[in-house]
Order: sequence, then structure tokens, then C-alpha cells
Amino acid sequence: DARIMRSVGRNLFYPVPDVDSAVLRIDVVPNKYPVDDRTRFLKLISAAFAMRRKTLSNNWNASFGIPKEKIGEALKECGFPVDVRGEILSIEDYLRLYARLF
Repeated sequence: DARIMRSVGRNLFYPVPDVDSAVLRIDVVPNKYPVDDRTRFLKLISAAFAMRRKTLSNNWNASFGIPKEKIGEALKECGFPVDVRGEILSIEDYLRLYARLF
């Protein structure tokens, strides 16, 4: 869980950057997202970014051997196009896809 604690103006740095900054607080919440196999879930997310220019279907097919048709059905059920890439999805989206694929 991350939240902005305070803004830090660009004028507080030298040389002065073109952007303002912020101080973040990041709290690690163990098991925030319950899944039956945490290792497989993390592998699913990692595989989504393994080959950045490829779609989820191609990456997951290569990593898990899941048929592209099954991946396509899961994506459609979750409201995503078949050619979606990993950077578009939120953690909640990955949880829904994980539940449908495994």
C-alpha cells in the first residue's frame, strides 16, 4: 500500500529538475491478495512482462503451455481484448485472470 506523505518542490534540488517530487510511504501487507499458489501467481505476472512486445496470450502460452484459446476466453470473460499486453492490467485484473486460468 503506497501513499503520498508530502510534496517536495523542484526548487529544493540543485540543479533544479523539470518536475516536482514527493515523499512516499510504502507499507508491505503480507498476503493482501489471497491466492492458492503464490509462486504460480507471481510467475504469471512475471511471464506477462517476460517479452514486453508480446501479448499476454503469447507470453503465457510460452511460460505455462496454456492453449491460446483458453487464454483468449479468460481475457474475454474479464473484458479485455485478446491482444492485451501486461502493462495495461491492474493487480486486481491479474487476480481475476489467475482465478479463471487455474
